[in-house]
Amino acid sequence: MVYDKIIEGKFVRLRPVMVEDAEFILCLRNDKDISKYLPPLNVTVKQQQGWINKQRNDTDSYYFIFEKKNGTPIGTISVYNIQETHAEAGRYCSIGDSVCNIEAALLIDDFIFDILNLDYIDSWVYKDNKQVVMQNQGFGCKWDGEAVDEHGEPYLYGKLHKEEFKRKSAKIRKNISIIKSV
Repeated sequence: MVYDKIIEGKFVRLRPVMVEDAEFILCLRNDKDISKYLPPLNVTVKQQQGWINKQRNDTDSYYFIFEKKNGTPIGTISVYNIQETHAEAGRYCSIGDSVCNIEAALLIDDFIFDILNLDYIDSWVYKDNKQVVMQNQGFGCKWDGEAVDEHGEPYLYGKLHKEEFKRKSAKIRKNISIIKSV
């Protein structure tokens, strides 16, 4: 699906992914340092454009580019597997700094809880991805357990409930509000 409004933060904004973003997305996804915790993509720009067109018509997902206020794209983020009360957030890949990345994650969670009006987010994160594990915990995610993927890589899985996110994110928002620039 396409959410046709811009979601504004202090330093970044989310906008719907467009076919023209395919090259940028592939540059991110093909950079091994940036995307080491994401499944590899071995596709052409044309194939990525086809996937974007398909996603824009999906009934259970939204895919965003997050960009600086000057319009420079710095990452991707998505909500998918949308059910009646919950969804997953991910496809999170960025060249942004930590403030921009955290704000983009806040914005997608706000979208999930306030616009889609869901109750919780199903989360899973590779255990070695310490930065995102800590970010999820900082937002209020409670881990339910640990599992191993088909390649033997351990990951954590859990839930982020709306009430806990609202409580925890207030402090993060206050910290972002005092930052002058990034």
